[in-house]
Amino acid sequence: MENFVLHNNAPACRNCGRPLRGRSDKLYCDVSCKNSYHNQIHREDRREVLQIDRILKHNRNVLKKILGDRSKAKVSNAELIRHGLQFEFHTHHQKHSENMHVMCCYEYGYIGLDAEKTLVIRLKKV
Repeated sequence: MENFVLHNNAPACRNCGRPLRGRSDKLYCDVSCKNSYHNQIHREDRREVLQIDRILKHNRNVLKKILGDRSKAKVSNAELIRHGLQFEFHTHHQKHSENMHVMCCYEYGYIGLDAEKTLVIRLKKV
């Protein structure tokens, strides 16, 4: 962590650079400066997480829309792609059988049956 020091060796706020008064271990002028400093540091991380979260929610909505009221449905991979499903983004996976895994997106999942077909399922509630 950086230490901000003014030209007269007085400690300075990490966010705005104003001289600090009070405790010797104080790092910020006030709560507003502290929040601003930490928000700036973590902004890029939050942006990436929010973008991934949007993709996951979109994937969930695609699977939900395709299923409707059904508990499972076979669909073409082309249809999933047309709806904008991004196969590389999922929340978790479950082992279905020795050689099959369910790729899950929240309470929905899909199993690649072959190069052209996918089984979309609604997962059982825990």
